Amino acid sequence: MNFNAAVFMLAGRKDILPATLKLFYKNWNNYYKYPLYIYTLKKIYTKSEIKFYEQSFEGLKFIELNPFVPKNINSEDLFYKRTYNEYVKKKFDVRRLGFLHMCYFRSNLTLFGEWGCKKKILYKYDYLMNIDDDSRFKKRIKFDLFNKLTKYPMATCHISIERKKNLALVRENLLFFLKKYVKKYKIKAKNKTLNMILKTNDEKNLNKLAYSTGNLDLYSMKIFKSKHYRQFINEVNKFGGQYKYRWGDIEITNLFLYLYYEKPIYSYKLWPKFYEPSHPDAKPIHYKSNFFYLIYKIRSFFGLT
Repeated sequence: MNFNAAVFMLAGRKDILPATLKLFYKNWNNYYKYPLYIYTLKKIYTKSEIKFYEQSFEGLKFIELNPFVPKNINSEDLFYKRTYNEYVKKKFDVRRLGFLHMCYFRSNLTLFGEWGCKKKILYKYDYLMNIDDDSRFKKRIKFDLFNKLTKYPMATCHISIERKKNLALVRENLLFFLKKYVKKYKIKAKNKTLNMILKTNDEKNLNKLAYSTGNLDLYSMKIFKSKHYRQFINEVNKFGGQYKYRWGDIEITNLFLYLYYEKPIYSYKLWPKFYEPSHPDAKPIHYKSNFFYLIYKIRSFFGLT
């Protein structure tokens, strides 16, 4: 281990976690031995399962989150209630509340120890890597992925400009927020493309920027502990974009960096030879048994939703 760094994962798919961990350690972490913290939303794994994983993989620890919707978010404003949104109508119901928790958790990189997570473990590290529970390390990566963070605020498996038309469906009011933010704090975006986008009113123009993969991202925490990011994420949280509009941590962290840097994200270009963003059989997480889902079903039965 060369850096004061750690890896974290938000895990909910029990069926694919063994394969994910086996490949992650075999093709990278057995050589660098960074601690891996696996966060779960509520209780997903039994004590015996946790013991098995922690004994089988060096440096692995499970941490249980007890998430909640922030008090400033009205339940009627939650993303899954926006049935005018085609993405919501087809693919996003109350069972995916956990995904909104994930967006909040991973965009609040400096709030570990708060919001349902009593242990402020990750705050002590200089660098963090985020991977998903279906991140697939296909072949041996023979270098330390944290290396580029000495020169860049962020690094990623692969950076690209997405052409999917439905991206605007999960970026509602994001451009409006950014324009309001730069005006309030008198900021001119350092990235030329973002600066041009901020002069428009079309949400789809945000698709012209290159974004990180989100499932293998690395962060220099001196940047994300800075007063600028604290200011930015506090405004994001007050606006409620993660819960109201499903703004992802990718957009939030990347756009912040584009405000203050021209080219802030280093791409390792690992995909698809060395790494893939998901297992072929990975399925979306639906929290059918959680409290929120049960309440939703009861309300639906009585016609209250």
